[in-house]
Amino acid sequence: MVQRKKINVPFLQLLLKLWQRAKRLGGFLMLKHYVEYMFPGVRVQETSVREIPERDVSMVKISDDHIAFRFFDRNEAVVDGEILAGDRKNVSGWHYLGEKMTLKQVVMTYGNDGKHNTLINSMVLEDWSAVVKARSGQFFPLMPEDTVIDI
Repeated sequence: MVQRKKINVPFLQLLLKLWQRAKRLGGFLMLKHYVEYMFPGVRVQETSVREIPERDVSMVKISDDHIAFRFFDRNEAVVDGEILAGDRKNVSGWHYLGEKMTLKQVVMTYGNDGKHNTLINSMVLEDWSAVVKARSGQFFPLMPEDTVIDI
């Protein structure tokens, strides 16, 4: 026996009103895609955001000063002529531009120079399996959701 679902008429009426209002205002609820770039700052890393047509790593425009980038989405709607943006969602891991280094590689490369003791200690204490040496020379922990694009 087929079970029929009861139609929620007030909800459909509300949905119709919202659609008509959005159409009249020239906008709808839209899912938009963005890329967030990370680059060196004066004291901390800086970021900038750009809208993109799709989340495609091969289509991302990378400049020489970028350290990494990641994707995110958000819903946007036009209400009374004003663009309202929702929270970030579907945030990807960072795509780092640099070289992946394990603890063993960091110790073998920098272990005796005295300048990288904090990095080595952080890797051990925080249980980082690897870091990324960015083309800027800075190191970043490589989280499971992150990737490295060799340069």
